[in-house]
This record gives sequence, structure tokens and C-alpha cells, in this order.
Amino acid sequence: MSVLKKYHKRLDKVEKGVEQEAYRIIQQEQKRIIALNTEEQLHLGLGQKGQKLLPRYSRVRYALRKNQLNPLAGLGTPDLKLTGEFYDKFFLTTKSKQVEFNSSAEHTKHLVKRYGSTQDIFGLNTKNAAILNNEILFPKLAKWLLKTLKL
Repeated sequence: MSVLKKYHKRLDKVEKGVEQEAYRIIQQEQKRIIALNTEEQLHLGLGQKGQKLLPRYSRVRYALRKNQLNPLAGLGTPDLKLTGEFYDKFFLTTKSKQVEFNSSAEHTKHLVKRYGSTQDIFGLNTKNAAILNNEILFPKLAKWLLKTLKL
């Protein structure tokens, strides 16, 4: 087999497999990716667009209690965590070349209705999307690419 044919075959393998490999990496790193949404955003009271979650808590006693549990979100700013079930039941799905976040907690629909669309709560802000791409996805894809091309 000529060298050119060998490389053409390897490139075909890359073209056909890169999307599948990206999905595999995302599933493998699911816990870390979910933590970017829950611990690095929601825990700080931030939505996907970097905005503070609204509406703020209307009851002062509850706001003070929540602030004692997590002052990082700021007094009165929701972090969507009380028992931890909402965060614990986060999961990822991959479809149509996109990663979607969701939670199987019973009260998810209530939280989405009260604090914004699924795009506000679920998904990564610009900073965390860059971490996903530059620190998780791209390095592993590059390693796979080099291995697949046998370089």
C-alpha cells in the first residue's frame, strides 16, 4: 500500500470517528463537566449567560438561612441548592452535535419555571465553556487524533 493511500485511510478514519470520540470524551468526563455547571456557576448564583439568578429570595429569613449555608451566591441570590438533590441528579445528553444538561430531580420543572428557561440554568457560561474546550475536550481529542493518524 502506498504511503498516500495509508494516510488517506487514516484521514477517513479521523473524519468518521472524531464526532464519536468527542461524545465518548464527554461521557467519560461527565462528572467534571457537570461540576462546571453546578459548582462553578449555580453554586455562585450564576446562570449560563453569567447573570445572577433571578428572582431573588423574597422572604428575608429564608435568604439569611440560605446565605449561612452558601454565602458565595450572595445574600438573597438563589443557588438552587438546599438538599443537593438537584445538583446530584444532573446528567448530560449529547445530540445534534450539542451537549445538553438536565437534572432528574423531582423539582427540576419547578426550578426551571421559577428561575428561568433551561438555557438560563443548564449550560456553561463563556468561561466554563472555554475550560471544557481547552482543558478537557481539545487535549483529549488531539491525543486521539495523533494516535489515529499514527504521528
